Amino acid sequence: MAGPQFLRIETFGRVPTMRRHGKHKGTRHGADTKFLFAELRSDRWASTHLKHPRQEPVVLWGLGLHELEAAHDTMVALATEETKAGVRKSISVAQHTVAGVILSHKGDATTLPGNLELRASVESWEQTAIAWLQVEYGADLASVVRHWDEDNPHIHGILLPQDPCMRATLLHPGAVAKKETYKAAIQAGEDPRTAGRLAHTAYRQALADLQDRYHAEVGFQHGMERRGPRRPRYTSAEYKSRKAEARHQLELSQQLADKALSRVATERQRTLVARAERNLAMDEAAQAKKEVTSLQAQLAELQAALNAVRKAISLP
Repeated sequence: MAGPQFLRIETFGRVPTMRRHGKHKGTRHGADTKFLFAELRSDRWASTHLKHPRQEPVVLWGLGLHELEAAHDTMVALATEETKAGVRKSISVAQHTVAGVILSHKGDATTLPGNLELRASVESWEQTAIAWLQVEYGADLASVVRHWDEDNPHIHGILLPQDPCMRATLLHPGAVAKKETYKAAIQAGEDPRTAGRLAHTAYRQALADLQDRYHAEVGFQHGMERRGPRRPRYTSAEYKSRKAEARHQLELSQQLADKALSRVATERQRTLVARAERNLAMDEAAQAKKEVTSLQAQLAELQAALNAVRKAISLP
């Protein structure tokens, strides 16, 4: 299927993640395990984002939807971690204990019921993707669930870590690379800011490697592109040059706009002056006509008086 592949991995705890930075530091955000399992089952309260008629999720491999949550809760109850003092205790409620991998097909889910060719393509992709998940995550893969009720058909691979401490972040390659790189950079004498930048780069590279593995084993076989449309990337010098050129073009545009506005204002002023002069001329003409009419009336009155005098003295 033409189009870029889609893969996302995320981890979840029994309580939402605590923000560590920014103005919302100390507050929690995101989904917790309760929401994750409810969304997998397409429970109403966790599926308000669905646009299409509700379709029941289908378990393609592994534990059933209710068995999955029960297995998670049992494993969490048994999981322990060791304190610095060497004492075993229950794991923190904030620890992430589940990882979810979402893989999406690029077909249109709304056409699946009547499109047998697309359905066959999606089902073939599902089987290849499940095989890849089994190899990639081994015993940590607990269930694979099909969702065909959104824009694109997709599957959820749910990972329950077999680690005794149930540390789901160990299954997230980006999180592992970030933590290890930061620790190594600090030990090498780097300052925290530099170590953070190196850790972020390692995080992105680890996830890119995961995408590469998925594309090589699954995406390529099913006609998916490794990457979709991307924004162009520039060097610092290129960016500064393009920024200066953009500023120059903006200034030219502003100058042209100012000139256009000036011309419009000038024409408007000329129109108003001409209109005022025309109105003044019309007013003056009307006043002159009124005065002429008045003089004519006075002249008529004088002529009538003169005629009356002539008649009275009988002048020829």
